[in-house]
Amino acid sequence: MTLDEIEPGDHARVTLNSGDVREFFVTAVETDRILGAGEDHAFSDIEYLEVRRIDRDLNNTVIAVIVVASVLAVLSAEIAEDSVD
Repeated sequence: MTLDEIEPGDHARVTLNSGDVREFFVTAVETDRILGAGEDHAFSDIEYLEVRRIDRDLNNTVIAVIVVASVLAVLSAEIAEDSVD
């Protein structure tokens, strides 16, 4: 991945020249710096940059499955409760 390909929402792990390590979600990338919530690091201050992109389609699928499973669990509990009465 090149600097041009980093986009808001990506997860960044930055090792600064000072040795400090910061992890954050990218909110913007400018020509000379990377920004996150409460983070603003010039590329010249970065020794190592690791970026991970979350598969948004996979996340949406997982969320949909969790919602459907939750609804089915509630319905099953209601049906079981009604059959006991």
